[in-house]
Order: sequence, then C-alpha cells, then structure tokens
Amino acid sequence: MNLAYADDRSSQLASALSTSALPATSLRELGRVFTRMRRARQMTRAYLAKTIGVGPAYIREVENGRKRPSPATFAKLAEGLGIAPIVALAVLRAVGDRS
Repeated sequence: MNLAYADDRSSQLASALSTSALPATSLRELGRVFTRMRRARQMTRAYLAKTIGVGPAYIREVENGRKRPSPATFAKLAEGLGIAPIVALAVLRAVGDRS
C-alpha cells in the first residue's frame, strides 16, 4: 500500500471517525463488527495484524472493545479486511442506528 495515499485517505476520514461521529456505536459494537468481518474472511488476528503493521494484541483489544482505533488505523483495518474505509464506516453507522 502506498503510505502517502493511506495517510491522505486517513486524514480525509479523520473527522468522520472522531468519537462524536459514531455516537451510537460503542467500542464493543465496533469490535463485534471488525470480528465478524475478519472471521467472514477466515483471517486470524495474527494475519490481519501482520498485514496492517500492528500486533495481534492490538487487534484483540479492538475486537474486545477495549481500544478505539485512530482514524489511520481504522482505515488500515478496513483495507486489511478488503473493505473500503467508508464502507466500514457505513456498516458501523448502520449497526449504531439499530442499537
């Protein structure tokens, strides 16, 4: 992945991914969505972590609702799962709307 491109995409998503942008989506729901996406692709945490350049423990903490990824990491997580970050954001908003 082109890092300059990723940084540009991340900066574009920064306001959309701020804590206030997803008021109905808890960290727990965020984690559940990413867990489902990862499992649907039959990826291990270790594989996803290596793909996006973080540790497996970080993936576990996001999935367990203990960490909210930064906008840049959110974009990397989505892209590591083969999903456009904006699509992942739309899924999270839809989940939040149902809560």
